[in-house]
Amino acid sequence: MEYPPTDLSRRSATIVYDIQHLTKAYAGQTRPANKDITLQIDQGEIFGLLGENGAGKTTLVRQMVNLLRSTSGSIVLFGKPIDQDALHVPLNVGYMPQETHALNVLTVGEALFFTAHFHLNPIFFLVMPLCAVSLSGIGALIGVRARTPQEADALNLFLTLVMAGLGPVVIPPDRLPRILLVLGRFSPATYAASAFRQALLGPLTGQILVDLGVLTAMSAAVFWLVGRKMDWRQH
Repeated sequence: MEYPPTDLSRRSATIVYDIQHLTKAYAGQTRPANKDITLQIDQGEIFGLLGENGAGKTTLVRQMVNLLRSTSGSIVLFGKPIDQDALHVPLNVGYMPQETHALNVLTVGEALFFTAHFHLNPIFFLVMPLCAVSLSGIGALIGVRARTPQEADALNLFLTLVMAGLGPVVIPPDRLPRILLVLGRFSPATYAASAFRQALLGPLTGQILVDLGVLTAMSAAVFWLVGRKMDWRQH
């Protein structure tokens, strides 16, 4: 089924959704919920779906927001396949289901799965201790250098805020100034966030090896410095 475009002279240069030959067939049903749908939605365009109950409107919308895996076909949002990055749709699309209380009846695990496509990769059990050791090592270094507990707390808070703002820790990389992305390469929080993101949301890429290598090196360096400082204090 192909939906013809609207007035071509008024079509935007930016394609928001590009859906090609999309089909969804549920197990145990003789007819697919939707079949061979091809359409494009441009930036600034108002697009509606009309049809009787059971026509596949809700199924299509759930496919478009990556809550329902398609049987075949492709969905591209702003030039990127929606199943390539679990955060791509939540960062660009707002979705309100028919049942506004839907999340209230889900378990924590179900809510994580349907809203963030949470997938626990076994490498998480390597990532978690490495992240904890490297970041706690910085706290230990501050602790042995600070003159009072109050000073240590203030320095820890300041450093936490700085590391959260440097690099794609909290804010996506495409929304950060280039200077912060460059400075973020010197922050362990950047590599910890990248490793956690890949271990929990996927997909795993070669960057995970860089993240783990940097976190390991930073952990060793920080604890070596802490050890030297503590030896100095004992003398």
